[in-house]
Amino acid sequence: MKKIIKFIKFLKKIKIIFQKPKTQKIIIYDIVSKDYLKGYFNKEDYFVLSTRKEVFNFYVLISTIFNKKKLNYLNYLSQYIELINPKFIITFVDNDINFYELKKMLYKKKFIAIQNGVRFITGDFLELLTQKRGENYNVDHYLVFSESYKSQIEKYIKSDFLLAGSIKNNLFEISNNYKKNTIAYISRFSDIFIDYVKNKNINEIKKNYRSWEVDLLFYCIELIKNISIYCHSNNLKLNIIGASGDSELEKLFYSNLLKSNSYNFNPKENNFGNYLKINEYEVLINAMSTFGYEAISRDKKVGFFSGDFIEGSSFLWPTSNQKKGNFFSNSYSLEEVERVLDYLLKIDHKNWLEEISPYNQKLFFYDKNNSKLKKFLQNI
Repeated sequence: MKKIIKFIKFLKKIKIIFQKPKTQKIIIYDIVSKDYLKGYFNKEDYFVLSTRKEVFNFYVLISTIFNKKKLNYLNYLSQYIELINPKFIITFVDNDINFYELKKMLYKKKFIAIQNGVRFITGDFLELLTQKRGENYNVDHYLVFSESYKSQIEKYIKSDFLLAGSIKNNLFEISNNYKKNTIAYISRFSDIFIDYVKNKNINEIKKNYRSWEVDLLFYCIELIKNISIYCHSNNLKLNIIGASGDSELEKLFYSNLLKSNSYNFNPKENNFGNYLKINEYEVLINAMSTFGYEAISRDKKVGFFSGDFIEGSSFLWPTSNQKKGNFFSNSYSLEEVERVLDYLLKIDHKNWLEEISPYNQKLFFYDKNNSKLKKFLQNI
C-alpha cells in the first residue's frame, strides 16, 4: 500500500506526455542546460531532454518495453535518444554520471559535455568517479574550465578536451570600473545553510548531513564573522553577494550572524545578475566557490579561503600542496583574514595582473564571448 501511495504522489509531481518524439538534430541534455545553451542553436533544431523525472513520455516507456529492454530510467532515456536520433547530445550538467552511462550504451552517438562548476574531491564529482574507477567512461568532447581540471578528469573520463573556461562567465566583459576600498563576500547558501536558518538544532543537522557539509557551514559562519570584524576595524562597508533564489531566508541568515546594519546584502536576481554585480567591488572574498575562480579569470582581486576538510579545495590544487599564499589561505582565522585582505587592498591592478598571470589556463581561463565554444559548435 505504501508503494502505491508513493507512486501516486510521484505521478502528481510529473508531467505526462504521450506523443512520439520527433527526430531532431540536437538533444540538450537536462532542462538546466537549456538556459545556458539554447542561444547557440536554432530553436527548431534542438530538443530538451528532461532527465530529473519532471516529464515522462508514455510512448517512450512503451517503446522501451517493446524493444525488450529492462525497465529502468537509464534504458528509458536511452530509448528516448534513439527515437530522436540526434546528430549529437550536449549537456551543461557535466557532473551527471548518467550522461556517461548513456554514452556507454549509445557508443556510436556523439556526446559533448561542458563543465559548469569547479570540482573538488570531497563530496563532489571526482569523489564519485574515484568510487567508480574502472568503469571506462568516455565522451566525444569535453569543454573544461582549466588545464588543472583536465589533468584530473582525464584520469576517469577519456575525451577530446577543449579549454573553454566558464561559458557563463565568458559572456561578461572584464571591467576595472570599481569603487576603491570596497569589499564583497561571495555567499554560499546550500541546503544545510537553509536548514540552519530554519532550525538551529545542531544535533538534528548533523544527523541529516555529511561531516564535511557541517564543517563547511561553520567554516563559512566563522569566516564571515571575521570579515565583518575586519571591515568594522578598517571603517569599510561589508557587501554580501547573495547565492540563493530564497533571498529573504539568505538575508535572515546573515542578519542573525552579524546583528547589525554594517553590511549591504545584494540578493541574487537571476542566473547571470551576479556576474555584473562583481564589477562594482575592488576585492572579492570566497570560500571554495566556482564564482571565485570565475571572478579571478576576469582579473578581479579575489581572496580564496579553503578548508582542509574538503580535499582539493585549496586555491593551488592540484598544481601544488601549498595552502597559504598572498591572497589565499586554508584558515578562516582573523589573523589570516587580515593578512589576505590587507594584501588585496594594497596591491595595485598592474601588480595584481602580474601576480595571477602564472595561474592563467592552469587554474582558470577566460574566453571573451565564448569564441572557442562558438568555433567548436560550428565545426562539429
